[in-house]
Amino acid sequence: MSSSRTPQVLKEWATQYLANRHRQGNVPPSAGVTSPIGDVKTASDLLEMVFGVNRQQQIRKGGGALDTVNTPVEKTYGERRYSFLSREEGIRRRAYDDATGKPITPGSAVSGNPTVGIGFNLNRPDAPKVLQSLFGYSDQDVQALKTGQKQLSPIEVRKLFDHTAQEAESIISNKFKNVPLNDNQRIALVSLAFNNPALIGPKLTQAISEGNFEGAIQEILHNSNRKKHKGIARRRYREAHLFSSGNGKKLLPDFAQYMNQYG
Repeated sequence: MSSSRTPQVLKEWATQYLANRHRQGNVPPSAGVTSPIGDVKTASDLLEMVFGVNRQQQIRKGGGALDTVNTPVEKTYGERRYSFLSREEGIRRRAYDDATGKPITPGSAVSGNPTVGIGFNLNRPDAPKVLQSLFGYSDQDVQALKTGQKQLSPIEVRKLFDHTAQEAESIISNKFKNVPLNDNQRIALVSLAFNNPALIGPKLTQAISEGNFEGAIQEILHNSNRKKHKGIARRRYREAHLFSSGNGKKLLPDFAQYMNQYG
């Protein structure tokens, strides 16, 4: 390719790229229209343009922004998020006591919160409204679910999870508006926020916002398990490994060595 034609070819490629993304709904409608492509004279310019529009879309639509109609179901962001969180949280179609982990049966005492599906607290104030809007549940249905007389279907478990996961997604979107998180990093952070919103604390937020991902991993590993619970430690290691996006051997301690501190 003639060096004199390189900028023209790169600009044509950028235009075609945006056209394809527009058809798939994977870039903001304004990209390349009300917000011009700008000068694309080198390969670096092209990569910066692609990175920029993808980042805008992820900020606008969340982790699934780059899924397309051709993305295999098991590789879509939503499916990968569900797979990771359902393994970490567990799936319970019938209500259980979150303080003891025991199933709730009619007339049994509950010391914690009745919880169902993937960590959905049935005592949260908006629980009846959520269940009514998603499944048409009546007050009697909600009460039957809380007392163990009714269980969720597998489809209801997934639909309820996808609904409540958006609360964690919103936390991540608001905390890291201008941070280019990849899908692995985002799922790891959503897992933390889903477990407890307070885990997306100031030190972790600062480390990620400053691009100090190694520092962020240290926060996940060592400062996100206040009670030093062994089971939580295993989860934090898996979240940190996912956040490291394949750089686990470089950024993470050996698993056995890490777990030694928990006895």
